[in-house]
Amino acid sequence: MDPGDRVVAGVIAIDMDGRPWVAEVFRQPGPRHAGLGSLVLRRVLAGAAAAGVAEIGLTVTHGNPALRVYERLGFDLASTTIAILIP
Repeated sequence: MDPGDRVVAGVIAIDMDGRPWVAEVFRQPGPRHAGLGSLVLRRVLAGAAAAGVAEIGLTVTHGNPALRVYERLGFDLASTTIAILIP
């Protein structure tokens, strides 16, 4: 790898119990990389559609501003879970 090469955005998609699932969407923070997370996720979704995938899951934490991006891309709320961290 060239010293100038680095990953600035990506999507990790997995098979979770036989169902396609987006495990992680990430990008370098800051305005320089704004929109890259959405771009790479759109490419994953396009690839999944081309492969005949009918549905793909994703989990997002309540209050995460990325929820707006996911909704713009067509994700719909399917369920809500409440948890507690036990010290």
